[in-house]
Amino acid sequence: MILVTGGTGFVGQEVVGELLALGHKVRLLVRDPRRARRFTSHPRVELIEGDVLRPETLPAVMVDVQAVIHLVGIIAETSSVTYEQAHVEATRNLLVAAKQAGVTRWLQMSAAGTRPNAVSRYHLTKWQAEEQVRQSGLDWTIFRPSLIYGYDERDRLLNLLRKLLSEPISSLLLHSLPLLDGGRPLIQPISVREVAHCFAHGLSKPASIGRTFELVGPVPLSWREMVLKIAAVLDQSAVYEGIPLLLLLRKVLWIMIILIPLLVVAGLIMNEVGFLEAEIVAAIWTALVILASCWREVILFSVPGQLIRTVSEGLDSFLPRGLHTSDLLKMAAEDNIGDPRPAAETFGYEPESFEQGLAQILGH
Repeated sequence: MILVTGGTGFVGQEVVGELLALGHKVRLLVRDPRRARRFTSHPRVELIEGDVLRPETLPAVMVDVQAVIHLVGIIAETSSVTYEQAHVEATRNLLVAAKQAGVTRWLQMSAAGTRPNAVSRYHLTKWQAEEQVRQSGLDWTIFRPSLIYGYDERDRLLNLLRKLLSEPISSLLLHSLPLLDGGRPLIQPISVREVAHCFAHGLSKPASIGRTFELVGPVPLSWREMVLKIAAVLDQSAVYEGIPLLLLLRKVLWIMIILIPLLVVAGLIMNEVGFLEAEIVAAIWTALVILASCWREVILFSVPGQLIRTVSEGLDSFLPRGLHTSDLLKMAAEDNIGDPRPAAETFGYEPESFEQGLAQILGH
């Protein structure tokens, strides 16, 4: 029996599917069984209610379990759960219950960028959780993925970017998109299927015990390059401007389109504009509308990251915890890359390029 925590999430559902494909029996620790409806009818899936933050619920969860795949984590704090609770306390509670039950194998979800001197509390608490696992005495394996992309609506980031680059939202944004620090930081997006493959096959790979693996795509790319690739697959022309002069020109164009009819009507009412003049201006206005409607190239532009991070840290002092953004902004300013070869060689897969993944996701 394999216990999976976080099995109803974006990565978790893929991991459970991979485990079942390999013939394993899976127990899902869930707070709300309704979120696991996808697996309720499967004969090799058992649902058990519990909470990683309630230690008294965990002994029953560990009965007859041979291995634990711990996926629980949060990318942003909520009003009810902190990074320390989701990463450190949850891992500690599960490790205690696992050791008491005689479980020997442990696979831990961490994150690329995790280190003892990290600038974000997200990565610091991930490091503290890793340290607990390393000192547990269990046969452990730790995985640190970069940005994980998926193939359906569960991938919220990719779907958000697709919406921002598509109609009607793109028009509302004047076919523009801001990039923090110009989108310069590097990432190595990896397929959720490859992450699930590593977790599921890691159970039968003794060579992975006592090792930490970076789960990353084959090639680093910047956030800017990623957005440009998504735009290209969507058949959207896009250009990056360090100083957004084209965007300024586009804004001036739309201001003119809005103001010209108002000024003409006012001039006619006040007898300051004749009908012939009005017709000429109307023709010019029509040409401007056609120009603006045809000018659909997406303009990516830089916004000052350090200033935004400073303002965000100040706002965090006043806003409820669930609205804090400074930690996310700190992470967004860092490179999130690694070496794909150790994981690919150990778990036997060929890393998929981001372009190959996009072709599948967006149907091109």
